[in-house]
Amino acid sequence: MNPLGQVSKKSIRRKPVRIAWIGGRRGELLSIAPLFRHFRKRYHDRQLHWLCDTGEDGMASSQALDYLKLVPDKTSDLCHPAEETVLRIRLMIDRSESFMRHCKADAAVFSGCGPTALAASICCMTRRSRGLWLKPSDPAGVIRRFTLESCYQRMIHASFPPSDIVNLDYHVPTGMTDDGGQELNPEVDLPDYREKVPRLLVHVQRREWNIKGSLSERLAHMIAAWARRRPGADYLVLGNLNACTERPVRIHAENLGNYMIAPPLPYPLYLRLMRECSVVLTDSPLVATEALQHAKPLAVLGELEEDGQGGVPFVQIRHVTPDTLSEDADPLDLMDVNDVASGMMPPTGEPASPDVAHQMAIDRIEGWVRKLEAERSIFGGE
Repeated sequence: MNPLGQVSKKSIRRKPVRIAWIGGRRGELLSIAPLFRHFRKRYHDRQLHWLCDTGEDGMASSQALDYLKLVPDKTSDLCHPAEETVLRIRLMIDRSESFMRHCKADAAVFSGCGPTALAASICCMTRRSRGLWLKPSDPAGVIRRFTLESCYQRMIHASFPPSDIVNLDYHVPTGMTDDGGQELNPEVDLPDYREKVPRLLVHVQRREWNIKGSLSERLAHMIAAWARRRPGADYLVLGNLNACTERPVRIHAENLGNYMIAPPLPYPLYLRLMRECSVVLTDSPLVATEALQHAKPLAVLGELEEDGQGGVPFVQIRHVTPDTLSEDADPLDLMDVNDVASGMMPPTGEPASPDVAHQMAIDRIEGWVRKLEAERSIFGGE
């Protein structure tokens, strides 16, 4: 008969670490979900992983999950698009805490620099749980040009030792972007869509713009002015079903056939629009990274001026603030220094392929999980 101590040690070693995978916005889900699917398939019998959709990004999050063919173990009600930042953070903390308690999670994996990521880090700190932050790379320097998001990043970073942070180069693996033979036709959702014309793709999604001022109104007015000056080009705004941001666009787009607003789109169709556009205007680090991967000229909208830390040398980047928006600052002017037909600039270096970056992230996370399991066996599983 084995001594009681040895029996207890064996049972402790076999008890799996319970990890909550928490995602909020579309970009966070797209970066976490392919990794989650890999680990869920591998560790399913051990019930090691879960996925939580906090509802932070509304319909866009649901579309990301549908595209990735994932059904979360638990979802939350959609956040109202007009909710202020402090209310959104409080909601995310409540939802993350209840989810981790329900799952009896020992640790959490999360990504991004938004309210959900901040909430997950706070929950881990207060519960004394381990956390792994998949910190998004930001080659275009978007996050550091926002006061709020920079504070989010510093607060999340302060919650964990460096060993529990993975710098994640965002890539959706090649197999995840296959449309499965589905016909992706922009004209279905955008009747006025024209092929092979210069096109500005506008993806501005930061809610705080409307809290601080009427940037949505000003931006919509400027895009209308650009569209009138350049009738041979298209100006396509990607919508997010937020009435505060979309209403000004719909008002100013009237009677302008080359000024369009798109509803939330399936991810493969979104990628096609990214490939076919000439210039991208965004305030999102995810969208900026995707634009850089396609070597697109990029206009980054931020609160602060460029800090001089540089960016990607082989893609033209213009830094814009609300004060510098004007009729003479059409981002499509960036196209004039590039190939007018494609809007692309020749890269001078090759970034890591999506599959290579994906495997590197898997290796880092597997190492972290093994470390947790070793600590659990050593310290008695508590």
